[in-house]
Amino acid sequence: MIACMCKYSPFAIFEGFNENGIIIDDSIEQFTESEKLMHPSMCSYSKGLLDKIIERKIDKVFLVNCCDAIRRLKDTLEKVDTIKFIYIMDLPKKNNCCSKDILKKEILKFIKAYEDFSGKKFDLDRFNKSIYKYVSSEPKIEKEYIKVLGAKVSEDFLNKAKDILDYPLVNDTCFKRHYLSYAKKFDNIDDLALWYSEEMLSYTPCMRMDDIKKRRALVEDPNLKGIIYHTVKFCDHYSFEYMNLQKSNIPMLKVETDLTNQSNGQIKTRIEAFNEQLSGGKVKVREGIDKDRVYVMGVDSGSTSTNIVILDKDKNVLSKVIVKTGARSMDSANKAYEMALDEAKLKKEDISLIIGTGYGRYNIPFVDENVTEITCHGKGAHFINNEIRTIIDIGGQDSKAISIDEKGNVKSFVMNDKCAAGTGRFLEMIARTLEIDLKTMSEEGLSYKEDLTITSVCSVFAESEVVSLIADNKDRKDIIHGVNKSIATKTVGLVDRVGRVEKYMMTGGVAKNKGVVKCIEEKLGTSIFIAQEPQICGALGAALIGLEKILN
Repeated sequence: MIACMCKYSPFAIFEGFNENGIIIDDSIEQFTESEKLMHPSMCSYSKGLLDKIIERKIDKVFLVNCCDAIRRLKDTLEKVDTIKFIYIMDLPKKNNCCSKDILKKEILKFIKAYEDFSGKKFDLDRFNKSIYKYVSSEPKIEKEYIKVLGAKVSEDFLNKAKDILDYPLVNDTCFKRHYLSYAKKFDNIDDLALWYSEEMLSYTPCMRMDDIKKRRALVEDPNLKGIIYHTVKFCDHYSFEYMNLQKSNIPMLKVETDLTNQSNGQIKTRIEAFNEQLSGGKVKVREGIDKDRVYVMGVDSGSTSTNIVILDKDKNVLSKVIVKTGARSMDSANKAYEMALDEAKLKKEDISLIIGTGYGRYNIPFVDENVTEITCHGKGAHFINNEIRTIIDIGGQDSKAISIDEKGNVKSFVMNDKCAAGTGRFLEMIARTLEIDLKTMSEEGLSYKEDLTITSVCSVFAESEVVSLIADNKDRKDIIHGVNKSIATKTVGLVDRVGRVEKYMMTGGVAKNKGVVKCIEEKLGTSIFIAQEPQICGALGAALIGLEKILN
């Protein structure tokens, strides 16, 4: 077996040596071997490849020189005792006659190198017999579908997306399998190598090539419903294409990962919200509901609070409850459930439908259906103020910017990546460092004298800066203002990614922090609408979605 990294590896050539090629799925739980053997600043893609190769005890590796990180990976693998054979192929950056001749020479060089390593002669007859299995047999999709573009994704990512989406999924990343447009028999290796180079250079080009005009064909199919665009942390090649695609009218979700499984919750939420944006989502309503006596409950299970709203059929709020989420989200949900029923003077059997949202939604046993908090915040915000077009939601665990239309439907959204900076948890951490409660912190940030700046966007480093400012005897109010500015900068960056469209509304617990709100308003240059109780927006939206499904 020869381990490869992308579709540009000559799989059928391996067959001539009676070897099978595989594209390595470099999705891992954490970086272990690469932390010992590579520099910490190396990209997660090359580190993941190294870890997977060592973990699977792979002894033969074929690489393609797409970037400097892969060249450094080859240097590192050469020092690993278990690797018996490693080869890196120079892939031309263009598709012309000279490029084909260059790639032909590269293929012949590999054949010679593997003959020298293995002691085997390249078997032309075996190649001619096996080549047919690499001929592309992918049927053209005649209905609407979603495409994954950008940098390589893991099998786990693809499987997760397929399970969530209501549309077929097509993978056009580097992880796409190697293929040939047709097969033919050859009498000599020279002709074979030239033909093979022409086949590979006719692929839709990688973003690292000089001429990428053919990539436009990837998004020109009228059946293309939407794009999930994947980028790898600290690699900017595909970000340029993403920026250009944003100018088109195709709905698009950008997901950035480090190829580990540590952000599964956020990725799942984003894909589910994108699916709801495209298809409207599917909420099942049980039969036999008395439409004259309808009560719907929305449950928002967040990282810091569990919020419940109960509506009647006329959209009157019968109860709204906010309970601090403890160590077990299920216990908090059960407590809020009983409190909401008691406040509404209803019994469990009176509730027609319960819609769950928030990160803990799948752990609530009494929920009937689940909808992402992104869709729910859109519905809730529109109900509270139908002039809102952009929602800023800063919760305990993440921050979001959501663009909605005149009906409260989500047009686009962005979320912060797995980082506590700019969230409620970040503010709690700073409050503990300053030995102050959140309510007082909200007020003190308004009356500063010195305009301090917290430079780091990382919560850990920002805390270190705050400790240093305390040591410098800076006034607490000035420090709090610096923290508020830091949050505002990060938040407005999210807003800019969806596009600044007034009017703005802020939801989530941080919307109660007057200092943060003021700093965001100053950076946006406009006012932000704050509801009477901004924390219930998600639960309200969940209840509204359930009510619409019953009554429509």
